[in-house]
Amino acid sequence: MKKTSLVGAVLVAVLVLTAAPTRAEEDGASPKVSPSRRAEALEKRDEKAKERVEKARTRNQERIRKFWEQMKRRLSVLIRNEKNLADRVQKRLDAQSENTNAAELKTKLDNAKKLIIAAETALSDADIQISRIASSSSEPKDAFKKVQELNKGVMSKIRAAHKALVEIISMTKRGLFKPSPTPKPSVSPTATPTPSPTPTS
Repeated sequence: MKKTSLVGAVLVAVLVLTAAPTRAEEDGASPKVSPSRRAEALEKRDEKAKERVEKARTRNQERIRKFWEQMKRRLSVLIRNEKNLADRVQKRLDAQSENTNAAELKTKLDNAKKLIIAAETALSDADIQISRIASSSSEPKDAFKKVQELNKGVMSKIRAAHKALVEIISMTKRGLFKPSPTPKPSVSPTATPTPSPTPTS
């Protein structure tokens, strides 16, 4: 009997000890967290926040690059069209080099070609700046605005080249590109025959 009572008392003590934390939790008492674990949790939270910021930044950079690539393809096509138009104008002027104002029109064409080269250079420079804009801009709106400004700068040079070429074509259609007057053959004056004196008898 004594052994049975002793075993029972031990079991009751064990149950009381194991139930004590449960009662504390039910009463709203929170278990204590060590400072090291708390610091570790804060560090993990900061790392996740940095990862989210980096992912958002990478997405924005990719969007900016895709936005520029669309503009770049369009600008490249426009520049190629202007170069083809300049080549056609050049062939036309070469075929009529004997015209009076051919030299003036060729000078205008040379200026138009320089404008085309300027547009190509501006496009190359803009392409280099895109990487810097995408990586340095914290606000996507500011980055897209800068990309649009680069696009406008290249477009202005393309328009200037096109205007110069259209002016040359218009001059040919308005009749300003006239052939040199063909010199008329000079007619040498014919000598008037003088009548020979009639012999007298």
